[in-house]
Amino acid sequence: MPALEPGAEVPVQAALPVTNPRKWTAETPALYTTVLSLKEGGHTTEMLSARTGFRQLEVKGRSFLVNGTPIKLKGVNRHENWPESGHTVTEAQMIKDIELIKQANCNHVRTCHYSDDPRWYELCDEYGLFVLSEANVESHGAMDEFNEEPSIKDAIIDRNVANVENFKNHASVIIWSLGNECGNGGSNFRAALAKVKELDNTRPVHYEGFGIGKNNPADIDSRMYTGPDWVTRIAEDNGYNKPFYLCEYAHAMFNSMGAVDEYNHVFDQYPSLLGGCIWEWQDQGIYNRIDPNHPIIAFGGGFGEQPNDHYFIHKGVVFSDRTPKPHFPELKRAYQWIDVTADDISKGLVTLKNRYQFTDLNAFEGSWELAENGVVKTAGKLEVGSVAPFAAKQVKIPFKLKQLPGEEYHLRVAFRLKHHVSWAPDGYEVAARQFELPAVAKAAVAAASGEVKLQEEDEVYIVTGSNFKFTFSKKKGTFSAMESKGTRLLNDNGGPMLHLWRAPHRDDDMWANDYWDRAGLKQLKWEASNVKAVQPTPSTIVIAAELTGSGRNNFTVTHKVTYTISGNGHIKADNDVQFSNPRLVLARIGVRMFLDKQLSGFSYFGRGPMENYADRKAGMDVGVYTSTVKEQLTPYEKPMECGNHEDVRWAKLVAPSGAGIRVSKADRLLQVSALPYADETLDRTEYRIDLPENSATVLNICHATLGVGSASCGPRPTEAFQVRAQATKFSYELDL
Repeated sequence: MPALEPGAEVPVQAALPVTNPRKWTAETPALYTTVLSLKEGGHTTEMLSARTGFRQLEVKGRSFLVNGTPIKLKGVNRHENWPESGHTVTEAQMIKDIELIKQANCNHVRTCHYSDDPRWYELCDEYGLFVLSEANVESHGAMDEFNEEPSIKDAIIDRNVANVENFKNHASVIIWSLGNECGNGGSNFRAALAKVKELDNTRPVHYEGFGIGKNNPADIDSRMYTGPDWVTRIAEDNGYNKPFYLCEYAHAMFNSMGAVDEYNHVFDQYPSLLGGCIWEWQDQGIYNRIDPNHPIIAFGGGFGEQPNDHYFIHKGVVFSDRTPKPHFPELKRAYQWIDVTADDISKGLVTLKNRYQFTDLNAFEGSWELAENGVVKTAGKLEVGSVAPFAAKQVKIPFKLKQLPGEEYHLRVAFRLKHHVSWAPDGYEVAARQFELPAVAKAAVAAASGEVKLQEEDEVYIVTGSNFKFTFSKKKGTFSAMESKGTRLLNDNGGPMLHLWRAPHRDDDMWANDYWDRAGLKQLKWEASNVKAVQPTPSTIVIAAELTGSGRNNFTVTHKVTYTISGNGHIKADNDVQFSNPRLVLARIGVRMFLDKQLSGFSYFGRGPMENYADRKAGMDVGVYTSTVKEQLTPYEKPMECGNHEDVRWAKLVAPSGAGIRVSKADRLLQVSALPYADETLDRTEYRIDLPENSATVLNICHATLGVGSASCGPRPTEAFQVRAQATKFSYELDL
């Protein structure tokens, strides 16, 4: 190379042929070390080195190919943020993020919305993540104001040049992004696009603001927060000719991120869909320990600063400290690269589909386990052999089972890493699927047993058995007291009452919360009528009541309930509910009980161990789980309704003495939660450290529960996961 004057630059070209190198992908991040040496007079005066990956990128029609193979991008948006230090992130913290991101089955990350620390890109090269590298260009609060503004054109171009020049040598970077949410881009962003293409024509370019279709000058069609139904329509529309990508979807704010499994079923179904990135990876809370007696993970205003976005910063798959939220196992299951579908599950026949793009299934160890009534009874290894990328194979699960009448059986198939990798140890589970086996017969229903006595007083009915005593309030239309073996189970007047709302999930429920407030669901005024009790047999008492709840704007609800009480302490509750406005969206249809707080042990047979909802339950398997009521309170920094469990067969709450109450399904599965606080308390409390000492164990028994959706910045729950105020009948059973 020629001698240079101080400050001068000159481009130098060199060609080094490499024959059949190992190819870099997110699954196989093969890297070589390139060393450049500057010599003078036979002596080395300077050396530079970098890790180099060999890979080829192509966009063919509506497919994105890496090394000739069409890929899917299943990723997350990641900000540089740590609760201890804000936007300053150490290498160890970057590695922690990458390990967790990879463990969630992500193969992709978007650097939103700026260039990250250069070390991040090196680590993505090393660990294996496909990167969309985004330029530091956003004018969210001034949308479309700079599309044609001449004074800022050079700045938009310059920031994109910096993005390309800084990170063009990284194998992990497979897409350039011109920026985020500046509007439709106009001529300024088209000029930036032309400059990026001039510098690097090997990578596709993305900018969501350009829109989709024939007027999009970029290489990828992109949208954010488009619902699964519209994504399907785009995939099926032959008028589009580019890969379609969701740069943001399934907003994960607090208790949300619904329908991720539905999105990914659609991604996998259509070759024209490239995939997408969850918004976002982590809550961006900051520790505020100024008052050592009141430490918080602050959201907007947590330091007294103004202006702020209040809650609109805690919106990740993981908490600020990277502890997994219930969203994490959901995302991991939705993103898993091994599909297991039942062919004839009673015979153990399933089909495995390898959705990995560059990895054979012989890299994993298969296993199975068989559970009876939620408890694992037998387990074994599953020999799979070779299954190439995109291939499928039918296998037989070698279990033996003699099913018993009335018992439930679930078969779980899982795959784990055979060998240690950079982001997880050997034995780490990467995929699993659970199947319910067909039942052979129903168990016989036990007849009511034990004598029971009915006593009527002016204001109450008293029902007494050998080990229990129930008091039923004629005025309230529900149980005012329950005792078992001398232990108080129920707070005063804490018996089942219809419950239709929840402490809103911020901010995903606020659209529905407006309806709840207008209808007065949080302050329903109840009146009981037609309260009657009869004893048809010595071992059975039936109490019936009709309750009318009056809200606002002429909203009313009528709840007819019949309790059939047996001499062994068993209660069958049959409910018939009618509403004045059948189009009203409710949080749930069910009942709420206020139990004595000493009932603090909680176990259940349903989906767990973490909370789950109708549109966010795919990552939670059915089983028997045990915890405390306090542990059921998911630690969202802003308290809100949480801790729901879907597909519950039974749930039990017990006191240290062993006394307790059990709720069971009657004719269909239930949704159940047991929390130390009522919705009223959760709703009015700003930070979880400010929650008072609890005075009850609050048990919710539901027939239907509103999904979580992602409406804080995305779609509401789909209609299938909304709960309308339509006439409903449901039953449940209680046992002491």
